[in-house]
Amino acid sequence: LGLQNMGQAPRIISSISEEAPNSIVLFDIHGSTRTDESGRKIRCVDEIVEEISQLADACDENGAHLNGVHLETTVDESRTECIDRPGEVPTHDGNIDPQLNPRQTMRVLDFLGETL
Repeated sequence: LGLQNMGQAPRIISSISEEAPNSIVLFDIHGSTRTDESGRKIRCVDEIVEEISQLADACDENGAHLNGVHLETTVDESRTECIDRPGEVPTHDGNIDPQLNPRQTMRVLDFLGETL
């Protein structure tokens, strides 16, 4: 959904719980992608963590469970395609889907371990 649309999550999750109670709810990193003023795709780790937190809360409050996540990652420690906080600038150019580097991936996974 993206962080800017998370206000819709409770209604969507409630509908899923009512209409398809055996569904699996997953977070997909593609909803966390936005474009900056220059056209570069941006993903922010702070926003990804917040979005997962809000989605997990919406699930808990509406009879569902967040069953997993889909992330895009790289094993290259030197790449900083995703930013950690709003206002930072990624080091990639172009219109590629930014990938979490290993440190950022572990930050999200540590959060998931505490949350799920």
